[in-house]
Amino acid sequence: MLVFDHIPKTAGTTFRRSYLTAALPSSERWILGGGETNARDRERFLALPAKQRDRIRVVAGHGADSMRAELPGARFITVVRDPVERVISSYLHARFHEGAETLWPDVREQGISLAQFDQRYIPSNYQSRILLGDDYESLAADQIRRRLGERYALVGYTEAFDEFVYLLHESEGLPLATYGNRLVRAERESYEPPAADVDAVRQAHAVDALLHQIVKEEFQSRIKALPADSRERLQQFLASLRVYRAESKE
Repeated sequence: MLVFDHIPKTAGTTFRRSYLTAALPSSERWILGGGETNARDRERFLALPAKQRDRIRVVAGHGADSMRAELPGARFITVVRDPVERVISSYLHARFHEGAETLWPDVREQGISLAQFDQRYIPSNYQSRILLGDDYESLAADQIRRRLGERYALVGYTEAFDEFVYLLHESEGLPLATYGNRLVRAERESYEPPAADVDAVRQAHAVDALLHQIVKEEFQSRIKALPADSRERLQQFLASLRVYRAESKE
């Protein structure tokens, strides 16, 4: 069993709601809801009869890392993102997504800045806390690499999300499927964050930036280590996604 821990704003919705629903029948996937339903969905999954639970190949959602103790044989996977881009994505979601004003009313009412939003709503180095544990600040780069290898079967990064899906096919046997991207904000193309805000965000998430760089290096090493025929299939898969998205406008 694979357990995908969805770090917010890292393309996890695309993984859960687009890729998994296209690749696996409902009997083989368990998608955790967000918000108030998340804890309930985790409890429902853990309460399933053993036979039914054993048929599920992938559990995916926010807070999935909390199930490690109950699922000692599972292989955990996740995706991280450049921390500045992750905060910007959250900020634009708060500004423009329908219904987001109920969660972050001051973003629209007061017009708070990116840096103010980050300070109020985004825990510093959130990705590192989840992936590495509470002692993340004390870890050197080689210790981060070792910790990731101990805790995760695969860690991808948002900027190479489709390659992440392909590596899951190669290493874990998950089917390939065409899928569209979810929650990609068109406003990002025109939004230019103030340099001072970007610097403030970068300073607040310095460990996440290091984590992201390490994940990127380790991930690209795995891509380069693929046999030539696998790299060719990867390129064919990426090409098929481009065609699918162009035709479906996703």
